[in-house]
Amino acid sequence: MTEFTKIKLKRMSETELLQRLKDDMQCGDCAIDGTTPPKGTRIVPPESTLFIVVDMPKDKGAIRIFEEKDDNYIGAVATEDAGYLIVVPWTSSWWFRASGSLTVGYIRAAERK
Repeated sequence: MTEFTKIKLKRMSETELLQRLKDDMQCGDCAIDGTTPPKGTRIVPPESTLFIVVDMPKDKGAIRIFEEKDDNYIGAVATEDAGYLIVVPWTSSWWFRASGSLTVGYIRAAERK
């Protein structure tokens, strides 16, 4: 069985979130790319994604997460998470589908130059 974890954080700026991930989750030199995913579409985050973060300002949407190989349901970020930033440690064999209008950030290790 696949483990699904949600970390509920108070809403904060992108800079504060990256610092929190660095301090508390050993993310090191992370970067964030935000998007508003299209509704009802299978979304596969970039391969380098370590976490996804879902901004849930209101109870008007959800992200449902599935296993890529067999489309088994893994878990969700939904209305009970309204008012928070929800961080989900990401597994590369997952995909998600959004409903409603949500902002999703892909947290990845920053590229070295």
